[in-house]
Amino acid sequence: MLIPLAILIYIIVIAVGSKKAAQTQPTSTTAVVHTGNITSNAATAFTNITQEPWDDEDDGDREGSAGQNPNNNTESPAPQGNSSTSTDSVDSGPSYSGCFPALDFDMPSYVPTTTKNWWCDMSSEYAFMGFSYEVTSCQSFSKLKKEFTDIRNTFNGRYVRIYGACDRKGFYDELIEAAWQAGLGVHALIWFGFDGGDIWKTRRDTVISILRTNPKAKFVVRALQFGSEPLFDYVLKPSDLAAQVKLAQKALANTGIPVTVSEMAYGYQAHKGSDVVLEAVDLIDAHMLPFFSTEASTGRWSLNWSASF
Repeated sequence: MLIPLAILIYIIVIAVGSKKAAQTQPTSTTAVVHTGNITSNAATAFTNITQEPWDDEDDGDREGSAGQNPNNNTESPAPQGNSSTSTDSVDSGPSYSGCFPALDFDMPSYVPTTTKNWWCDMSSEYAFMGFSYEVTSCQSFSKLKKEFTDIRNTFNGRYVRIYGACDRKGFYDELIEAAWQAGLGVHALIWFGFDGGDIWKTRRDTVISILRTNPKAKFVVRALQFGSEPLFDYVLKPSDLAAQVKLAQKALANTGIPVTVSEMAYGYQAHKGSDVVLEAVDLIDAHMLPFFSTEASTGRWSLNWSASF
């Protein structure tokens, strides 16, 4: 299968292409490709994992709360925007003026009941899209909101790709709320770090739990990255990383949030059997290292990137 790599994030450049043919794209640091439903041969769980912390959560209650108007406890009114011509509201879904996170999209004053017709099609997302956003300083909510709003309004950014980790309780809820208020999409991250140890498991459980229970999460989180260059850093074997991706996909199935890893081509090339990771992910976050090449001189040259597996 030949997968064209589209350009996304870290001074985010996005352009999602067809799976049928490779396309030439401008050089950038990250590329994203939506791979659709791919059957994976990867293990579905570690042998020492019997149940994840989120397994006992009541998905039905979470889904029910997502559609409530914050001003009262009744169901939200239908979203405003271009009216639908269909008489079947279930099939057509809500109608909006534009799509999230397009620059002309107006955030509703309440949390919708469904993401149908919410997200912009990935094929329409290209060129500059936003910034990589480092969070190890554990920014306050007010600073998150201020900087996200600045990214949106001053630089016309549509996404932030989270880098690093803040382990302060409630931080990811604040990040999601700030993104909602700023009208900004988020590529969330489970951060392994560089010190070894198992703290990434706590971060995994915390982030996934918040993405499942925060009613605004699925409306601002475009994807969950399971690590930043985890293969290059040898934090997990490919089969184990693929298993973690699948566990996260299972946990987030009712939210519709895709799961991927953020990795460069060499990370895959350095590991035998890394194709199980490519088969497991919902889309590809590719780190385009030629952006940092010592041979780079101008922005005029481009690369034709493709992944075959």
